[in-house]
Amino acid sequence: MEREMMFKWNNSPRIITYNDPKQIFMSVDRELIKRHPHVCASDTLMQGLEEKYGRDSFSIIGAVSQFTNCIFSGGLDRATDNLQLYLNVSDAIDSLNSNESNSGLSDYCKKAFNHNKASIIEAVKLLVYANADENFETYCHNEEQKAFFNNVYLKVKNDYRKTFDNIIENVSKETIRASMEAVLINEINYQLNRDSKLSIRTVDDAKVFLAEVCNKEDTNAWNKKKAADYLKVIYELDNYDYGTFVFHGILRFTPEIIKTLEVLDRIGIRIIFLFNYVDNLDSIYGVWKKAYEWIDSDFENISSLNFSRGTDVGRRIADVCSGNRIKDNSTAQFREYRYLTEFTDRIRDEYTCAQKRNKNNPLSSMEVQFYAVKPDNVNDILRNYFPDQFSDKPFMAYPIGRFVKGIYSMWNFDESRVEIDFKELKECSVVGIGHDNLKMSEVIDMLQLYFKGLKEVDEVLSRGQELISRRKEISEKMNNSGNIYLLHIIRIRYSKFFNIYKYNK
Repeated sequence: MEREMMFKWNNSPRIITYNDPKQIFMSVDRELIKRHPHVCASDTLMQGLEEKYGRDSFSIIGAVSQFTNCIFSGGLDRATDNLQLYLNVSDAIDSLNSNESNSGLSDYCKKAFNHNKASIIEAVKLLVYANADENFETYCHNEEQKAFFNNVYLKVKNDYRKTFDNIIENVSKETIRASMEAVLINEINYQLNRDSKLSIRTVDDAKVFLAEVCNKEDTNAWNKKKAADYLKVIYELDNYDYGTFVFHGILRFTPEIIKTLEVLDRIGIRIIFLFNYVDNLDSIYGVWKKAYEWIDSDFENISSLNFSRGTDVGRRIADVCSGNRIKDNSTAQFREYRYLTEFTDRIRDEYTCAQKRNKNNPLSSMEVQFYAVKPDNVNDILRNYFPDQFSDKPFMAYPIGRFVKGIYSMWNFDESRVEIDFKELKECSVVGIGHDNLKMSEVIDMLQLYFKGLKEVDEVLSRGQELISRRKEISEKMNNSGNIYLLHIIRIRYSKFFNIYKYNK
């Protein structure tokens, strides 16, 4: 079966794997890694690599978002462009009702379009980046897909394409060197200069600053080592090979990443994909095969895992993921978290302890390592606790950006007023503006049924006052023999539902 390509490669990339993240250079040529810019899937991966193998094992290294921002002079995911695309998509969805060709669409489908704008916007981006034209309609298998393609995508694609065409056209091999210097300067500013009011802007500025850090008597050993490593990188800038980029740990090919790969390939830059892969644990690692099947290249360095080695917990997780029943008496323990915030609280406590042990690099000092299959929601919450752990992000990825977007999404432009949407309200609550309750999202989850059907702010406040006025009365009735019963009322119209939680004083 012929593989479907996101775009046609001019130079087929290499796909290099390793089976042990703690011994990457047993499988991969160290010089191959050091000579080329190293694009990591996340900040966490970048920091882990630096901590394990040393900063001097890499040339230019950073998260993929940093690279795309520098290569494309601000990135392909700018807040202003996203906001305009949101407006255009909203207008196109609103016009579905007035278009006779969509008369066969159910009201349920039209509502689904309206309530899934975020996913629709991502689909529009992906199709625009893939240069999908009118002929792409042949891939639409039902009326809903055709309605999206003809009445949403084709209406907004030209305006959105114009927003980044000029940026892409300005990228060349000549501009790549300057872009990589920008990635390095951003890293230096973040690691050693984040408390200064004056940011480093040029390589010459960086040389002066790093020399001062190295020569200051009161500079701690960690910062001196970092500064010395960066100086070595700066003085080696002319010797690095910018004709090849290493993309490390990329599993989710977002529209921005796909377009970045296409542009780099177009200007003659070779691509190497690098990631952890084990051949005999398909239930876990098979997803990598699927993610890379659109790339017509074979995996290199494929190897298997020796299941007789490793920890008891690791073997049990492998058994569970493979669907094998655990028959022996395992000492492995598993904990189930009831809420997302309960999980993030656990991470927060562990990270706070690590900060006390190693202020400069707490991530490496965490006694427990955490992994989330879908980390976006977890990171959104943790970003409020530890904003410095996250380096440069697009505006909408910052808490204040998400707060603005949430308010914007609840604004009714026709009537110039806010209409409460609890999904967007939760987005706003995570930011922490206007309150200091770390579990506000859980509170909203418990109460949203109580306010079901209400959109106007005054109505929500009125029903909230009713709840407050009755809370004291109910609490007094439920107080019994040294135990406190907390009653959460969830009221829909004339029905009342009661959840009672009991705990000892």
